[in-house]
Amino acid sequence: MKNVFVLSPIRIHNGNSAGSARMMNIARALTMEGIKVYLCSSELQYKYSQNNIREVAPNIFLVGKEHRNNVGMIKNILHRLFHTCIITNYLWNVTRLAKSIKGEKVLYLYPTGVLSMELITLLLFKGIYRHKIFCDVNELRRATLVNSVFSKNMIKMVWQKYIWLLDFIKYYGVENLTRHYDGLVVISTNIEHYFGRYNKRLLKIPILSEVSSSSSSSSPPIFTAGGNFSICFAGMIALKKEGFDIFYEALSLLKTKYKNFELHLYGPINKYTKGLLLTDIPEKFGIKDNIFYHGILAQQNIIKEMRKYHLLVLPRPLNMQTHYGFSTKLSEYMISGVPVLVTAVSDNEIYIKDNYNGFIVKPGDAEAMANKIFKIIENYNKVAHQISINAFDTARKCFNYSNYSSILSAFLFNKSK
Repeated sequence: MKNVFVLSPIRIHNGNSAGSARMMNIARALTMEGIKVYLCSSELQYKYSQNNIREVAPNIFLVGKEHRNNVGMIKNILHRLFHTCIITNYLWNVTRLAKSIKGEKVLYLYPTGVLSMELITLLLFKGIYRHKIFCDVNELRRATLVNSVFSKNMIKMVWQKYIWLLDFIKYYGVENLTRHYDGLVVISTNIEHYFGRYNKRLLKIPILSEVSSSSSSSSPPIFTAGGNFSICFAGMIALKKEGFDIFYEALSLLKTKYKNFELHLYGPINKYTKGLLLTDIPEKFGIKDNIFYHGILAQQNIIKEMRKYHLLVLPRPLNMQTHYGFSTKLSEYMISGVPVLVTAVSDNEIYIKDNYNGFIVKPGDAEAMANKIFKIIENYNKVAHQISINAFDTARKCFNYSNYSSILSAFLFNKSK
């Protein structure tokens, strides 16, 4: 019997993040090869045993009880003060659990950016117990610091920049640790090329979806000429990472040609940029009345909600973070039955062909984006249905997790380095 233990402090089974969705799809892919998958994403101090393991899907087992997103202030302080001890105890408990389960064992680490966890994981599982351990690398983590936004308050700014420096050192250290894994699973072509300098054993598995459970017959809503054209974005609403400053400028240019549009936003917003994204910049560009924020949507409801709108957007600019990352939202967008507009960053151009299975524009060009959206509006009812069909077909061929079950299994359990 083959067993894979997924290690991560994030919630996986009951998570509401791109990371949790990816790990669940990785787990489902592995079970198709008869592999048992154990999700070790429980409370870090929780003691694992056979008595607190439950099967949450065929051959997928949740170990312990997943932590809550919101914990009390005292508990949060204790976690910060004794973080290394808690991580060590967590990993020791996983070793006890692994020892009690028969068969071949592989550990699969979802990256956390926590240097202590990755270092201890390698020392414990590879250094002492000689287990094979793999890491899922889905972004260049220090690239996220390029898009940092600091408080205008001088004291807070100094503190935030100090933390920024520590994070840079931490992420650089984590990056160098990747050479010690038995292999890396990477999400994009650029990540594959970059981390090839550290580790020669890589497997590219792009963004994933459970395409088989989605309805290919779903069609985009009919657009009535002169009526409201509805646009939707679902994900982290970030100023620099997602290019909302450029996107808002594009919408202001669109408004000079077509006024009746709405932008509906779903997802978390950084508290330091919330005012900018929902009030200041929209008012500057004269589009505040066109924007509607709906908060965070549960993962299981995202696709159903998307189907209310005419167009889905991923307006990312070109920077270090978007060059190496690959938006996991694209796979969900493409199986929704609604056309998607993306920018030509990362692997988007590999999968999206303009006017065939989506729409694609040059990143960072507000005028080009405005012109593209206006053209979409003009021809919407003529092209939207077929584009949605083609997008679904692309997602089925390229992003369905079942397509990667055998190659992922072979990669993890191949004896050769």
